[in-house]
Amino acid sequence: TITGSISGEEVIVRGHVVGSVHGRRVMLQTTSQVEGDIYHQSLSIEQGALFEGKSRRSDDPIAGITRPEIPMANGISG
Repeated sequence: TITGSISGEEVIVRGHVVGSVHGRRVMLQTTSQVEGDIYHQSLSIEQGALFEGKSRRSDDPIAGITRPEIPMANGISG
């Protein structure tokens, strides 16, 4: 289960996501449950997947999305 946004070139969902999904290729597999909007170039939804939200096609769905900084153990961020 993920609560929050997901972004990537290719996003394959097998579990539960509460939040938005941004990806060039997004695949919702049979076991997936998505509660949120999906921004994509290509979207596939297998039979049995649950999707509650809006699907929005975009030429570049991951443009402008920044990665959060993850603090390193030695105090240097990456």
